[in-house]
Amino acid sequence: MKSKVGVVIGVIAVVLAIVAVIGPWWTLQAQATLGPISMNGNDQFGLFGGSAFFQMGSTSNSNTTNYNDMPHIGSVFTVATILLVLGLILGIAMIVVGAMSGSRPSFQRLGGGLGILAFLFVLFGALYVMSSLPDAVNQDSGAATSGTTVSGFWGTKTSAIGSFAQATVTWNAGWGWYLAVVAAIVLLVAGVALFAAKRPAMATPLQAPPP
Repeated sequence: MKSKVGVVIGVIAVVLAIVAVIGPWWTLQAQATLGPISMNGNDQFGLFGGSAFFQMGSTSNSNTTNYNDMPHIGSVFTVATILLVLGLILGIAMIVVGAMSGSRPSFQRLGGGLGILAFLFVLFGALYVMSSLPDAVNQDSGAATSGTTVSGFWGTKTSAIGSFAQATVTWNAGWGWYLAVVAAIVLLVAGVALFAAKRPAMATPLQAPPP
């Protein structure tokens, strides 16, 4: 019974990881005032590209990027994508092996091992983005040499320019990143459930009654 539970949990984990692929993994919001004029910006970074929105007064503009002009950011997300895809492959393999464990009880351990490996790959992908993206953003934006650096995966910074201008920048993880972490944890639960599933007892051969 627990092996079936592990398979169901594994399916949920894989679906969560797939949805995480299309979501933003990091966001940056900027608000500024220049006298009576207000400006707002919102940048979202995903695994395969990003989007930017800017508004000043009643004028707005939006665009997208595939990271061709942001090589460091693109490199970070490329590595994360590879790790996430490997985790998905292992997660799908766990589901297949776990579904076959009814006829082959030894597959329960194999499925559990695949689930734990999937957990590690997906989690490492999320942790790699968390640790490497801020520096990549600073390098691609030129902030590393201008003094307006992004420090950490979460943060905020407010600066004043003269007496009439002030800007606040806030950055944090996007929902795609959080969903990837949740998917990793659910993969671990699925793997543990397969390991903990009871294996059917071996049938005892019938013995002939004594003469």
